[in-house]
Amino acid sequence: MSYLLDKDVDVWVREKAELFAYSDGTEVEKRLLRAVQSSADRSVFSSELQEHIIDWASEYHFSKSRHCLLRPLGIQPGDKVLELGCGCGALTRYLGELGASVVAVEGSIHRAAIASARCSDLDNVAVYCDDLTQFECGEKFDWVLLIGVAEYAPVFCDAEDPVKVYLESASAHAAVSGSVVVAIENQLGLKYLNGCKEDHLGEEFFGVQDFYGAGTPVTFGRLELEGKLRALGFESLNLYYPFPDYKVPNVIVADSALANEQFRVSDLLVGAQARDYAGSRLRSFDEGLVYPVLERNHLIGDLSNSFLMVASNAPEENGDKAFLAASYAVNRAADFVTETRFLDSAESGIVVKKYCLVNNCSDNPSYDLGANILTHKVYHSPYIIGRQMAVSLFKVRYAAKSTQSLVDGLISWFSFLYSHAFFSGDEGRNERQGASFFLPGEFVDCTPLNLIEKSGAEIEYIDREWVCRDPVALGWVACRGVLSALQVGVSKRGADMDTLVDIVTALFMRINVEVSARDVESWAKQEAEFQSLVRYGALADSNAVGASQLFGGGGIRFAFEEVPSLDASLLAEQAIVRGLENELQVMQGTRSWRMTAPLRRLSSVVASSRQRLRRPLVVSAALMKLRLVQRKLQYSLVNEWSGARNGGVIAHFARERVKAAGVVVGRHFDNNIEWPDIDVSVLLYNSKKWIEPFFLSLREQQYPLDRINLYIVDHGSTDGTLEALADIERQMGREFSSWKILQQPNKGFGAGHDLAISEGSSPLFLVTNPDLQFDRHSIVHLVRRALSDEDSVASWECRQKPYEHPKYYDPVSMEVSWSSHACILIRRSAYDSVGGYEKKIFMYGEDVELSYRFRARGFKLRYCPQSVVWHYSYEEERQIKPLQHYGSILSNLYIRARFGNFKDIALMLPLILTLFLRPSAFPGAKRGYVSLLLSLVKNLPRFFATREAKSGFFPFRYWDYEMNREGAFHSLGSLPDVCPRVSIVVRTMEGREIFLRQALKSILNQTYPNVEIVVAQDGGDSVGSIVDGFSAKSGVPVQFLGLPKGGRSVAGNSGLDAATGDYLMFLDDDDLLFADHIEVIMCQILERDDIEAAYALAWEVFTTKSDESPNCYVESIIQTAPSHRQPFDRSLILEQNYIPIQAIIFSRKLYESAGGFNTSLDYLEDWNLWMRYAHIADFGYIEKTTSLYRTPAELVIRQGRQVLLDNSYQEAKCNGIDMINANPKTKYHIAGVTS
Repeated sequence: MSYLLDKDVDVWVREKAELFAYSDGTEVEKRLLRAVQSSADRSVFSSELQEHIIDWASEYHFSKSRHCLLRPLGIQPGDKVLELGCGCGALTRYLGELGASVVAVEGSIHRAAIASARCSDLDNVAVYCDDLTQFECGEKFDWVLLIGVAEYAPVFCDAEDPVKVYLESASAHAAVSGSVVVAIENQLGLKYLNGCKEDHLGEEFFGVQDFYGAGTPVTFGRLELEGKLRALGFESLNLYYPFPDYKVPNVIVADSALANEQFRVSDLLVGAQARDYAGSRLRSFDEGLVYPVLERNHLIGDLSNSFLMVASNAPEENGDKAFLAASYAVNRAADFVTETRFLDSAESGIVVKKYCLVNNCSDNPSYDLGANILTHKVYHSPYIIGRQMAVSLFKVRYAAKSTQSLVDGLISWFSFLYSHAFFSGDEGRNERQGASFFLPGEFVDCTPLNLIEKSGAEIEYIDREWVCRDPVALGWVACRGVLSALQVGVSKRGADMDTLVDIVTALFMRINVEVSARDVESWAKQEAEFQSLVRYGALADSNAVGASQLFGGGGIRFAFEEVPSLDASLLAEQAIVRGLENELQVMQGTRSWRMTAPLRRLSSVVASSRQRLRRPLVVSAALMKLRLVQRKLQYSLVNEWSGARNGGVIAHFARERVKAAGVVVGRHFDNNIEWPDIDVSVLLYNSKKWIEPFFLSLREQQYPLDRINLYIVDHGSTDGTLEALADIERQMGREFSSWKILQQPNKGFGAGHDLAISEGSSPLFLVTNPDLQFDRHSIVHLVRRALSDEDSVASWECRQKPYEHPKYYDPVSMEVSWSSHACILIRRSAYDSVGGYEKKIFMYGEDVELSYRFRARGFKLRYCPQSVVWHYSYEEERQIKPLQHYGSILSNLYIRARFGNFKDIALMLPLILTLFLRPSAFPGAKRGYVSLLLSLVKNLPRFFATREAKSGFFPFRYWDYEMNREGAFHSLGSLPDVCPRVSIVVRTMEGREIFLRQALKSILNQTYPNVEIVVAQDGGDSVGSIVDGFSAKSGVPVQFLGLPKGGRSVAGNSGLDAATGDYLMFLDDDDLLFADHIEVIMCQILERDDIEAAYALAWEVFTTKSDESPNCYVESIIQTAPSHRQPFDRSLILEQNYIPIQAIIFSRKLYESAGGFNTSLDYLEDWNLWMRYAHIADFGYIEKTTSLYRTPAELVIRQGRQVLLDNSYQEAKCNGIDMINANPKTKYHIAGVTS
């Protein structure tokens, strides 16, 4: 055996090994490796790795379910295991954690590197890269695994029977008493008969019709696969059937269970619906309803979707003979992950044993659930013979044509619940109100899935895993049961699907009890809180749960006959791309490729030289190289710090944006509402000069002062602050609802506000600095937004002027990853639930830490830019304040310790070293760093000991936290009382509704008060209903133009013709505006008499449409293109377009003088327009990021687009010059230039 350790990836490789081509795609594997390397926790149940699941490839390799396949086999600590084809190490990791001695072999060096990284902390795991049939080892193994490998044998082996070669090779490594384990898809699996595409080749009915051929993956039916394994000469063969398949199993059934007449296998399978990994959700039937029929005819094994077969020469040691089946609940928080085993013995019959897989919960631990206490019970019990009630319910649900027929199916379960309920007349309730009925706490889990119908109509309640200390609402358990029973499987019902409110209301009506939609929504909220605890996930929107359609899973095929399916063509294209990547990977590893490298480099040099010679020599070669290096450096920094370091936040905001775009104004807000009481917390320390202007601006608020309770904390001021405060109290104290002054030693920002907040009781409170002044409507805007927002939102942050905080927020949902607490409205219930500010952070950074803690507990944070405060934190631009400098450094390190991933924590020491190595931020700064280190040593263990569960994304960016939009010190003044109208022309077309909704919502979020929207659809009027609905709800003037197909230029010109504004701009449907975009640009236009247009910086967002759905997409890298970072230059705009189309606003005078787009141009029509306008008037330039535009992330698509633009360049430029010189209103002619 001749293997060398490749220390770069910690993988053993054979000398001169040929590359193995199986891959999920190079880019995918790079992403998977980055995900593993960035995760501190790489275990089987890692929540960090769960956050990186964004597609099927990442789910396959990071799913918590994957390892369950091996649990029933009885592999023991110390067993010697050989895993052939370990992939990215999902099973390898489990075997290593189990304590086995593991040798894992993978043919792809990239996947082997990922597997090695996944197991880097396990000394009992060694990873090799080699051909699986050529692997050499001087020892024999207790277990040899071929999991998801045998089916690919024909792809990588040219033998007459390649599967036999692989099986024989594996068996050769097994010890005399060892076992060979094979997992593979069933060629005749039920999912493939139900229309799911063949897993490897992506075609319907490919395997069941036996279209496999030479060089393609292959699968087998049960008898055929058994024959291949028995031919190896093993004495015994044990069969297991994983459901829904071996890739992500949640149920595993032994062959012996299928012959046990006392055991109903089909009851375990009602929820094990198979997935089509090509993404289609269309099905011909409900598999859960088919399994009982298969069971009666002994066909479950033959039609299972996958096989797990164990061949051995030691049958007495091969598996647990009592084992019948196991089910797994692993997609939960670690405390609640369980395995339920069904065991048969001659002495006691069938018993059910439930185990915790992570923590020892034999003591039945308890947890706070609202005002109740929830206990997680793990215990053993006898198996109850009978039929699961859910099966009959699923039949009714499948064929139900109305709400009442659904209720007919549910009523036997609900009647059982009601028979155990009791009436409570507290709070004036009566027996006709559903909220008056309660169940004993042990009935929390009494859903149709946990009721067994025994002979004689007797009903048995099983699996009481969750128990509450106190009684629980009957309505909550009803909601749990409806949700668990009706969101599994398939329904024939069409568009008029029922909601949770519909079903629960109808159920209570059957017992002559009334419930309201508000009752159901409150119970749905309880369920959301329960799920949040069990899954450590964000609280669901209970209102959405109440109103959502209940039927999950797939739809019946005939209900979607008219829906055009592009799945097959899309999958084919993806397969082609993957195949080309694999071929390229193999080719680049060959000797001939390496030998011809000099020739390729020479050819590249010649080609590039020819291209340069064709161009005029404008600058020196040295300067060209310098610019190239500069741009590459800028791009790499943007990619690392703005994109890669914030990938989780970008992805989260993109998902939330899709939801927010469909909600024009949020919940209905009643303008006649009685404003609620709010508490205002003000912290003072030597703040005398701010007292009068602060309180005078508070006094001028449009919010009723008799609803404001003031709690003012002084931290030992010595400059006359208290005396000034007493004067102000005498002037205006009685105008507020209450005014209380508190004093304590200076304990820091958070401790001061904690004291003030503890004195109040209002559901909303305002935390504010005294060194600011409010606009008159600041508090009204905040409270209005809070009252109309989701319950899961914890805070609403004001916009600061003259310098807006530059951190990134989503321009559609207005969600932020952290909030500045200079002035912010907070929900008290959220604040109480997380415990207030962090006591160990004295000043600066406490707002980030509390924000991250809010998000870790499932809350959202909003930015409210309409609410403005004038914050005078800086006396001059880029001012460095020592206290802020030191405090920010210390808090950043603390927050990294509590919320950071492995990489964030690993960077702490290098960051500290840079403080001493770089030039001082101010004189004497480095002396202060020493005292910082002492504080760090003292307090850092506390932050490590209180690490938060990472249910969100917590970005860190050097000493900062989030991507920053440029323009932190762009000073913004006030708008005039009457603002000229700005018309926004939105160009769109059919099929882009998801982007259009977002674009419109970003306009609605604008802080500029006078806008008009003109939506011009090129080729039809299909989006008219969307625009009409938006117009009706938003109150913004909107015009819709449904146009014949004429191209983008025609649509844009039609919009300009219809616009009525004094100023005009474009917003293509896939572009977005930050909330102050129009305000920032119009401020400059209105302040300057020498310009007729102005533009600002814009982000370019690399975007990939999702394979899952046309309504989903992935945003990856965000950057400001270097070419767009350009002040106005009239001569340069003739050479390149440095103004994105949505980034500029121009006066109607320019349009009237030079017209609109040239309709003969298919591309670069905007550049052509800007060069014409630029030769009539000057433009203003604002170095602040106020908008974003999306471009394809895929390199191939980007290159194709660039070719089109390059081919259009000369035409657009020459046409522009001709039109400039021909226009009598041109002010700056281009002398001596002709086209």
